[in-house]
Amino acid sequence: MKGWNMGLLKKSAIAAAVLAPVLGLSGMYVANADTGPSDVVSVTGGGTINPGLPATGCASSAPHVTFTGTATFTPNSDDANLSGGSFGFDGDSTSGCASSQSDSGSGILTGAVSGNVSFTRTGTEVVVTGTATLNGEVHTITAHCTFVPTNANPTTQYQLACQAVLNS
Repeated sequence: MKGWNMGLLKKSAIAAAVLAPVLGLSGMYVANADTGPSDVVSVTGGGTINPGLPATGCASSAPHVTFTGTATFTPNSDDANLSGGSFGFDGDSTSGCASSQSDSGSGILTGAVSGNVSFTRTGTEVVVTGTATLNGEVHTITAHCTFVPTNANPTTQYQLACQAVLNS
């Protein structure tokens, strides 16, 4: 089982490295010509899931999910000076069957980026959407992430690599 987890970790890391630039470029656009450019952000970090996600079946109760990450803005973002800012996520699963195969939920962002977001995960692909405040400006968020479990059965810890667009 240990070898399988390392193989998954390596494959997920390679997928994140290959997909991150593509996902970031696919979301670059100006939301409204008179409001300036959208912020394009790479996010990395890790978190916990309690209770954990079993390899098969559903979690025994709705998992509580936490995340701590760091944001790196592209140089042309109007908030590029905030690169390196840390933030956190604290939320809960709303899925009827949170599992290693899928989950969904909502929660709050705090720190350099604050607001309310929801997430859906299918396998290792996570999509995060919501509204957040950054540098005093309100943005809509769309993030595409790669979920990498760092332990298994149950999965209680993970790493996440995301490309996000914060529209002005």
